[in-house]
Amino acid sequence: MKTPRRTLCVAVLLLLTGLASRGLCADAAARAAARERLRAAMAAALEAYDRDDLETARDQATAAVQVIKGQTLSRFWAALSSFDFGEAGRVVNWVLVTWIAVGLVGQALFTARFIVQWLASEKRGESVVPTSFWYFSIGGSLLVLSYALWRLDPVFILAYGFNSIVYVRNLMLIHRKRQAAMGG
Repeated sequence: MKTPRRTLCVAVLLLLTGLASRGLCADAAARAAARERLRAAMAAALEAYDRDDLETARDQATAAVQVIKGQTLSRFWAALSSFDFGEAGRVVNWVLVTWIAVGLVGQALFTARFIVQWLASEKRGESVVPTSFWYFSIGGSLLVLSYALWRLDPVFILAYGFNSIVYVRNLMLIHRKRQAAMGG
């Protein structure tokens, strides 16, 4: 069992190295420093794994992930702070920021539906899907779909393009059942 787990560990760490090499850092010096920290953490994780010290291996792998996360966030904030809202770029940048906000709000709504479902299930003591789940699903799905259409991202267009049909149909079935129960 040790060989497949070590292979998986090496594969994950190589993936992290690939991410670091793809330029997640803002400049070349930061990228080189991040790669060096990542290599050191990976080497320590593999050495600990070979000694069957899984706790240390996990901690070192977590440190490698933190390097990636830190560099990704610094790159993200650098990109946001580099927006030039001068006369020439004002419209283009506001459009970009607006569409990013649309995508983020859509994803937040889509994620919130699970929180709504979880809270409703906890309240009833059994797994339930409240009607609000479907409304959050429609809102989030349509916003993320509109962002995907703006980006012309075929993966997200296919992922979110047909979802709303299913969500609307579920709401129709719920409302039909309620009307039948009320004698209407």
